[in-house]
Amino acid sequence: MNNQITSFLKKLIQGKYVIKDYNGHKIYLRNNNVDEQVYNYVFNDKYHRPTMPLNNSSPIILDLGVNIGLSVIDLKFLFPSAVIYGYELDKDNTNMALKNTAGLPNVFIHNIGIWYAREKVHISGTDTDAFKIDEAANSESREVITTTMNDIVKENKLDHIDFIKMDIEGAEYEVFRHDLQWLDITRQIKVEIHNGQHVFDLIRERLDQYGFITEKDTHHWSTLIGYKK
Repeated sequence: MNNQITSFLKKLIQGKYVIKDYNGHKIYLRNNNVDEQVYNYVFNDKYHRPTMPLNNSSPIILDLGVNIGLSVIDLKFLFPSAVIYGYELDKDNTNMALKNTAGLPNVFIHNIGIWYAREKVHISGTDTDAFKIDEAANSESREVITTTMNDIVKENKLDHIDFIKMDIEGAEYEVFRHDLQWLDITRQIKVEIHNGQHVFDLIRERLDQYGFITEKDTHHWSTLIGYKK
């Protein structure tokens, strides 16, 4: 009877997910086109990876906007000794990220949005790869909690950050308009920028002010790279 139950559960899981193998690690994709697209651009395009070497044998990495956790997996295999803190706005995506990163040491996933204040906000969107904070709440939006970059540093007792991957669907504008003390301890950052050239210019200016060398990513038109020598 136990074998029958186990067989039934396996079939149920396989019907719910597309299961892939990455270096011996199981990855679960939901049966939708979006997760498959995320898989392709993480493991084929590798936009999220740091551009410059990480000069630390056990780097501290922040993955902001982890979606279903695939970029976390890739970064963990790329830097096995890394400590990775991942943050994701959407609860369903977070649950998938927890499932996908289960068993990976020193990986911490949080269902918390990145914002300029600690508060409850509303999120909107129907694309699982593009949920965003929406300050104009409506009947279709959902409530989530947010944190700030400085609070992440304080709560995790970080004295340095080797690399930040930031893809937070427009919230980067408000994040970079407020307290940027966290940039003092950050060595490298890659930001996917939404909402136009004026946001790109503002973030580049802020990074320049904090001693970063900045470049536009030649592989991804909306991404800004910043690093310190």
